[in-house]
Amino acid sequence: MSNLGVLLGSLKYQVSRPIAFSPVSADVWRGAGLTCARTNFAFSSEAAFSSLTIQRATRSLTDALRPARIDLGGVLSANVPEQDYRARVTAPMTCATLFLTRPLLETALDMTYTPSVSVQNLTKVRTAGVVAHLMQALIEDAQAASPGGPLLGESIIAAIIQVLHPVELGKMEIRDRRRAALCSKDLRTVTELIDARLSAPLHLEDLAKAVDLSIRQFSRLFKNAKGVSPHQYVVNARVERARHLISSTQEPLDEIAWSVGFASRNHMATAFGRVLGVAPSHFRHSRQK
Repeated sequence: MSNLGVLLGSLKYQVSRPIAFSPVSADVWRGAGLTCARTNFAFSSEAAFSSLTIQRATRSLTDALRPARIDLGGVLSANVPEQDYRARVTAPMTCATLFLTRPLLETALDMTYTPSVSVQNLTKVRTAGVVAHLMQALIEDAQAASPGGPLLGESIIAAIIQVLHPVELGKMEIRDRRRAALCSKDLRTVTELIDARLSAPLHLEDLAKAVDLSIRQFSRLFKNAKGVSPHQYVVNARVERARHLISSTQEPLDEIAWSVGFASRNHMATAFGRVLGVAPSHFRHSRQK
């Protein structure tokens, strides 16, 4: 946990028995990480993080924590940054923990993030069901090793942060109205950046910074302009470039998949099915006719 703890803002992490975490996504998404663990043995722990942590855990863990976590509803709860939590768990436990680091939160919310801000917002969350759905999508992306790169996970994380901070959203919405749309120049800047870096991991923060916007504002304005989220736009762009290469070259499908940013040939085939409704090989067969 030592290296992982550094990445996720560990102030203290002590556990009486080693716990294996799988999957772990601590270096995929910028400013956030996810760990999943399952135990069938008793253990005690003491931990504190500078990150805000959101957990989907069985009651065997949640009920054992002192002080109590903030209950978000259902199986979701939150740990306040810098708070020292202790637990003695005597029953089987499963837990998925999302770590949202302070720099990420401050970038997303455009404010200094403190434990009091965390408490003020989390106690007012009324849509935990949405967070549960988003957490599941994030876990599935991590379990698949984020085949599309960091953009999908970062988009989900941005949505989670928005739901978890209703107090500040009013202020953010007022600020966001200062820029009602992406101008054609900014839109061209973003699409050209995506085209130039299609084969590389794309981060939501980099796309937003390219046009001097917050992640939240950029995501909203981009979808308004293009009709799809930044992540879906990138998937569509990768599919289109791959389709062109399949139709116009004899390059192996594996090579084409990697060259346009897909993790594998199978990942490319899944994207083709969702976007075009056919397999990549369809376009090579069509070319040969």
